[in-house]
Amino acid sequence: LASVYNWLATDTKPAELLSICQNDNMAACNCENCTKVYQEEGSDSGTLVRFINRIAEAIEEDYPDLTVVTLAYMRTEKPPKVTKMRDNVAIQYCTHFACYQHAINDPECDEYGGLWGYYFNNTARAADLVEWGKICKTLYVWEYGSFFSNYYAYFPTLDVLRENCKFYAENNVKEVFLNGTWEDKAEFDELRTYLHAKVYWDPYMTDDEYSACIDDFMRGYYGDAWKEIRAYYDFLEESSNKSDYCFCDANYTTFRLFRRMDVVIKEQEVTELFEKAKAAVKADSVLLRRVEDIELTWQCALLSCRYMADYVYGSEAVRAEYQEKTKALYDKCAERGFPSDIGHEGGESPLPPYNPDQYP
Repeated sequence: LASVYNWLATDTKPAELLSICQNDNMAACNCENCTKVYQEEGSDSGTLVRFINRIAEAIEEDYPDLTVVTLAYMRTEKPPKVTKMRDNVAIQYCTHFACYQHAINDPECDEYGGLWGYYFNNTARAADLVEWGKICKTLYVWEYGSFFSNYYAYFPTLDVLRENCKFYAENNVKEVFLNGTWEDKAEFDELRTYLHAKVYWDPYMTDDEYSACIDDFMRGYYGDAWKEIRAYYDFLEESSNKSDYCFCDANYTTFRLFRRMDVVIKEQEVTELFEKAKAAVKADSVLLRRVEDIELTWQCALLSCRYMADYVYGSEAVRAEYQEKTKALYDKCAERGFPSDIGHEGGESPLPPYNPDQYP
């Protein structure tokens, strides 16, 4: 509590929100007292919400306009059964490890598998979100818009964006925060940001209105190459839907995002699509750079989907060609100044040395 008052005293203007959150891991205290609270509340969130309520109550008189925000994240996603949040407390529900193949409330989302043996069940997550909305006055959502396992793969989530936001709007969610990346990278980040902003204002827009928003962005951002890039975007979304794999924002190899057969069969067609797009904007260096950057996502998807056939089981000549293509992709990313590791969640350091045994 003393630390909270010290933080607030250093603000140059009155604070409206004070964030007090758990660490970014699954660690929990298992002492006798905490375990007793977990059992009483039916959730590991029990100790957190009681702690946050005590802080909020203690500062309410001195800071009547301040809201204390905490996360329902990983082990604390499930709401408590007993405790209700004080009026000056906001819960921000994090969709980390939620399935983005399906909408948050899709009853068909029920898959066990993948790395960590993670169990995907969006219906259960939706039920948790509804319950949080019942026990707190202010509910936010922390949404994920980046595939942290591979910054150069398109994260195909935009087809469920409207359905998710419609569900949020109908269940007491006041605000949504989009967690992208803190680094420059080759992906449809700009399109994602644009569409999220549009849908946050109008989660009930029609299919035609949403498609028009995509076209509007494509025209403005890719110029005369917009139709080819729109066709590429549609191909990725369609392939992802056909794969029907559940996937989340991290810890899954790129080939799980798309149906591998589609990517391999369409190699020549999509490659020609990008050649046409680049020719359409070759006189404009800014537009050409944008097209070339998004082309990296295609090269990454293709290499990832061909990894088993070409690198693991391919002949010596095929393996050598695969290695050459993969290294060319690494070199191109480094040349562009993209700092993150292609293969998994990276930091602020440059790309590591090329490793042919690393999954692209």
